[in-house]
Amino acid sequence: MAGAGALVRTAEAAQGTSAQVGDHAKLALVAQYTDNPVIITDREGRIEWVNQAFTRLTEYRLEEVIGKRPGSILQGPGTDLRVVREIGENLRAGRGFRRQIVNYSKSGRQYVLELDVQPVQGADGSIESFIAIERDVTESGEVLKLALESARQGVWHWNAGNDKVVLSSHFLPLFGYDLQTATAIEPTLVSITHPDDRHALERWYEQLKEGRLDEGEIEYRIATASGEWHWILSRGRVVVDSRARDTRRLIGIHNDITQRKTAEDQIRRMAYFDTLTGLPNRTLLIDRLSQSLSLARRNHTQLGVLFLDLDNFKNVNDGLGHETGDRLLVNVASRVTGALRAESVVARLGGDEFVVLLPDLREAEEAAVTARRILEVLIESAGAEFAVTASIGIALFPNDGDDPLTLIKNADTAMYAAKDSGRNGFRFFTHSMNDSVMGTLKLETRLRQAIREGTFYLLYQPKVEARTGNIVGMEALIRWNDPELGIVPPNEFVPVAERHGLIRALGDWVLNAACKQNVAWQRAGLPPLPVAVNVSALDFDDPELPARIRRALQETGLEARYLEIELTESALMKDAERTTALLHEIKALGVSIAIDDFGTGYSSLAYLGTFPIDRLKIDRSFVRDLPSVNSAAEITRAIIGIAKRLSLSVVAEGVETQDHAKFLQDEQCDDLQGYLFSRPLPATDFEAMLRGGSVHPT
Repeated sequence: MAGAGALVRTAEAAQGTSAQVGDHAKLALVAQYTDNPVIITDREGRIEWVNQAFTRLTEYRLEEVIGKRPGSILQGPGTDLRVVREIGENLRAGRGFRRQIVNYSKSGRQYVLELDVQPVQGADGSIESFIAIERDVTESGEVLKLALESARQGVWHWNAGNDKVVLSSHFLPLFGYDLQTATAIEPTLVSITHPDDRHALERWYEQLKEGRLDEGEIEYRIATASGEWHWILSRGRVVVDSRARDTRRLIGIHNDITQRKTAEDQIRRMAYFDTLTGLPNRTLLIDRLSQSLSLARRNHTQLGVLFLDLDNFKNVNDGLGHETGDRLLVNVASRVTGALRAESVVARLGGDEFVVLLPDLREAEEAAVTARRILEVLIESAGAEFAVTASIGIALFPNDGDDPLTLIKNADTAMYAAKDSGRNGFRFFTHSMNDSVMGTLKLETRLRQAIREGTFYLLYQPKVEARTGNIVGMEALIRWNDPELGIVPPNEFVPVAERHGLIRALGDWVLNAACKQNVAWQRAGLPPLPVAVNVSALDFDDPELPARIRRALQETGLEARYLEIELTESALMKDAERTTALLHEIKALGVSIAIDDFGTGYSSLAYLGTFPIDRLKIDRSFVRDLPSVNSAAEITRAIIGIAKRLSLSVVAEGVETQDHAKFLQDEQCDDLQGYLFSRPLPATDFEAMLRGGSVHPT
C-alpha cells in the first residue's frame, strides 16, 4: 500500500470531486464511500483519519477524534476489557487481527462491531500505521431473521456425537443449485470446495470436532453451479451440551465474502501493481528485492538490478500523443518480460523507467547477456510509428550495494552513463561513477544557488564584417565562477541544468542580462548592435519561449531588432512542423533567428527553405580545417551557396588564422567570429572595443 499518510491526504483531497483521479485517490475513494466504517491510526494507535461511514455510526466528526485513541472515546460499561487488552497486545506486536467488541456512539447508543485491523508497512518493513475496517453486527430479533433470509449466509449445526449436520436450506440455492442437487451436497461443503482449500477446511472441522479449537473461522472457495468460484467465510463455535457434557455441538455460519475478496484484490493490485502495464510497482519491487537479497546472502550468490530508461520517449509523447506513448509502454513491458527467465522480476517505476531484478546470478556476464537481449527485443518490436531503444544501467549485489534502494540508485547512475555514451546500450556501475554522481549532485546544488543569487556573468565576442573588419554584432556567452567549485565550463553546467529542470531559469537569466547590457551600451552613446543569445535544445521545447522573449524585451526596453536568437540545427529538426510554428511566433516579435553549428546536424533542405530564419552559422569544426582539407572547404562553399540562394546571411565561427579569414572572404562569407579578432571579453573590455568600431586581426 502507498502508506496510510498518503491515503489520508489523498482522501481529503478527493472528497467532493468528480474529476478523474490516480491510483492513490481511487484507494481513498474506496475507503471514503464504503458502507463500512474505516479508521486509520498512526503506529501508536492515534487516529489520523476516519471515513463518512464512521461518522454516521459513531456520530463523531473527524475533527473531534483526530489524534485520539479509538478506545478512549468509544468504550463504555459494556465493553469487554479482556478484548481491549488483547487488541492492545496485537497492536504493540504489529499483528493484524479480527475481533468483536462492544462500542458506544457519541449519544451513548450501544452497538457491536466486528473489527478487522491490519498493519501498513513502509518500504523498510517497519510499521507505519494501522487500518481498521469495521462492520456493525448489532443484529437481533426480527432484524436478524430478515438478514439471514436475505443474505448469502448459511447457518449450520453439527452434532459431533452422531455426526449429524444441518445447514439452512436457502444457502446453496443462492449459488445456482436446485433443491435436489443441494440435498446431495454435504453441509460441510467439502465436495464443492476448491482443491487447494479442501485439506485446510477438513482440518478445521476436525479441530473443532476434537476439541482442539473452541471457536474459529476459515476462508475458502466453493464452486457454484455455473463453475465460478465464490469465497466463503465460515465461523464456528463449540457448545457443550449441559445434559451430556461428553457430547459436543458445533454451531456456525457460512458467509459469502466474494465481493469483499474481489475488492481486496483490486485494492491490493492498485497498491502493488502498475495500472497501465500490470507490472509490479516500486512498492512491490522493493519487497521482492528485499526477499531476493535475503536469499542471496544465505546462498552467497550474486543478484543483478537493471535500470532501464527508454531513449527519447518524450518525443513519442509530444509528437504522437500520450495514447501512443501508453501503447509503447505496454509493448515494452510485454517484450521485456518475454525476454527474461521466469524467476526474474520486471517492475515499472513510472514514466518510461523500468527495473529488472535478476536473482541468483552465477557471474556478472549473465546480467550483460540479459541487457543485450532486452535491447535486441526492443529494436525488433519497433513499428512503423517509432523506433524503440533504451539505455540500461546494471548494479550487482554484493559489490554495488547491500540494500534495495542503494542497488536501484546505483543502477540508475549507470543508466545515465549509458545515455551519455550514446544511448541504446548498457553500462555496469562503478564506484568512479558514484564519485561522478556525487560531484554532479554538488554541482546541481551550487547551480541552484547560483541561479537564485544570480552569480553568473556574461562575456561578449564580436562578430565582424568580413570585408571591412567593422563590428556588426556580438554573441553573449554565459560563464560561472563558483566560490567553491571555481570556474565551471558551460559544457559541464548546462547539461546539469537541462537534466534537472534548471535550464529555463538559466536561459531567462542570460536573455535578460544580455538585453539589459545592450540597452545600457546604447544609452551610453555606443552604436546600436544586435546581441545573439543561444537557446538550448531543451529550452526550445518550451512552448512559452516566445512569451519569455517578449517579456525580456519589455522588461529591459531593448528593441526587438537588436536581439538575435541562436538555435542549433539538431534542435530545430526534432519536430519540423512544431518548429516552423514556433519560429514564426518568435519571428513575429521582430527578433532575428540564426541556426548555430550548421552542418553538424541533420537538416532537411526542404524544411530549411520554410523556416523563417535570417542567418546560418558555419560550425567551427569545418572552419578549423580550412583551406587545406578539401572536404571542409567543399562543405563550407556549399553552406555559403545554400545561404545565398535562400537570401540568408552567413557567419563563420572559430576563425583563428589569416588563412581561415582569407578563404571565407574569397567565398563571400558575410561575417566572421573567432579568436583571430577577439576572445570573449567582459563587458567593460568589450565596451572599449566597441568605442573603436572595428577589429583588426591579432
